[in-house]
Amino acid sequence: MKTNMQKTSLSAYQWIKPKLNKMEKLILETLKVYGDMTNFEISVVVDKPVNEITGRTNSLVKKRLVSQCGEKKNERTGKMNILWSANYKEELF
Repeated sequence: MKTNMQKTSLSAYQWIKPKLNKMEKLILETLKVYGDMTNFEISVVVDKPVNEITGRTNSLVKKRLVSQCGEKKNERTGKMNILWSANYKEELF
């Protein structure tokens, strides 16, 4: 695997990878495939309620695997939503 990541980042990821639950893995894979998305957009793609996504997104932020990369207007509600990005674009699993 070719990457520009620091060895320490890869080591940290390899350490935390087994600690991810099924939903966290699904969210990371979704962000990797579709690019930056809001919680609402992720919920539509994975066909899960948004409240199941938000908690897992927050846990991925704490694990430094996902970060906020902007905001996007939710066409359904008219409100601004956080746009999330996966910090690791390489093959995850």
